Amino acid sequence: VTLPLPGKNTMHGHGYSMNQEQSACELFLQSWRAHDEQYSELDLNTLAGHADGSRRPLWIYPEDVRFERLSADSISVAFSLPSGCYATVFLRHLCGSSFTR
Repeated sequence: VTLPLPGKNTMHGHGYSMNQEQSACELFLQSWRAHDEQYSELDLNTLAGHADGSRRPLWIYPEDVRFERLSADSISVAFSLPSGCYATVFLRHLCGSSFTR
């Protein structure tokens, strides 16, 4: 299962998937426009014209996950993620919404 990153070269879904993707993108844009007046006229075609676009997997699983206890109140976490993934998102899932380096 993948999701689109809007852009000129994005491969579009078909049928039900395409409808779901378009609905999700429209909801995102409505929210964006509602919170930032300078983007009130922004639409998907304009947004897509400023990026190459791509598709990304919906689920990513980290590899080579290792934990090492450093002290009674700290650990070291090591892992690998594919290019384009954010380590901070994985760490938030492990630690909750707040963590320090």
